[in-house]
Order: sequence, then structure tokens, then C-alpha cells
Amino acid sequence: MLRGRSKGKDPRTLNIATSPYRLTRAAVLIGVMQTPQGPQPLFSEIDGHSIVLAYTDVDVARAAMPETHRLFSIVVAELLNQVPPYVGVLIDPGSASSVHVPAERRQELIDAAQPFPGGATVRLGDPAREPKSLTATLQVSAPGVAPLRRLWRTWYQVADAPAQLLVIYDVEGEVGADIMAADAVVAAARAV
Repeated sequence: MLRGRSKGKDPRTLNIATSPYRLTRAAVLIGVMQTPQGPQPLFSEIDGHSIVLAYTDVDVARAAMPETHRLFSIVVAELLNQVPPYVGVLIDPGSASSVHVPAERRQELIDAAQPFPGGATVRLGDPAREPKSLTATLQVSAPGVAPLRRLWRTWYQVADAPAQLLVIYDVEGEVGADIMAADAVVAAARAV
């Protein structure tokens, strides 16, 4: 069972039981040490099972880090994808709102992190706040992509996770047109 305790109704509190979608999209801090085999996160154990320690508060994370480790920010879903399958994650160890993701439940959360996870309520619609700078950049750069016929944007929200911008494009049938359009959208997003 996924275990998580939450203090009150703070929307920033991570809680697996009530919001796997919000949890998997949250950023956490982990300690990373450079080794001859490459970067290694800060490991610990719970009941003999390996876990990676993660934090949501930078001051707490800094205080917990050995001098050999540096802080690294990562989204929970990416962290779950990068640690070995037999390793769990403990977020905010020792706090009243700590969240333990045992290794055997990792895949469930990885699945919840997909753009449109099965079984989740997904809302589509106009943004509450228009991404004016992105829209303006796309209007300038998109016409320069010859195979791009149309471009749409909408906001979507998975359950109670934060809303995200979704850009949809229609391209001519020539080889590589989809890649050119995707590159133009990504370049526009980076420019803002």
C-alpha cells in the first residue's frame, strides 16, 4: 500500500493516496554524488528495502545532505523512472507529511504520470490565463514551418494536478513534417 500522511488541506502537500497525479508531477530535491560509475542519489533503507531520499524544502534538504552530495531538482515521475526497480522513494523523511513510495508501487505512479493516464478525469478547455508570450512566439515562428497547416492550443488538467498547455498541430504529409513542427513548437516554448 502507498503510504502518505498529510497536514490539513494544504494544496502543496504531496499525498499519494489522494493525488497520485499531483505527486508524480511535483518537483523534489535529491542528493546526488558523483562516482566512477556516474551520478548516484542518496540512498537509505526502510525495513531492509532500499529507498532514495527526496525533499520538498530546500533548507531541510541542505541540512540533510552529506558534504559529498549536491542538491538536484527532479520531477517525481522522472525520479521513479531513473532509480532501479527494486528501489523506493521517501519524500520528506521524518516530517508529518512524509510520503513513502515502495518499489512495488513505482509502476503505478509512473503510469499515473502519463499525459492522459487511464481512469483519470481529464479536463480540456481555454486557459484561465492566456499564454500570450508563447502564443505570440508561435504566431511568428510557426508560419515559417512549410509543412505546418494548422496549430491549436488548449489547456488540459489531469484530476487535481496543475493544468498544462497542450499544443496540437496538423502538418502536410511530407517525410519529417511532424518533426519540423514539433521542433518549432519546442523552440517557441524555449524562447519564452
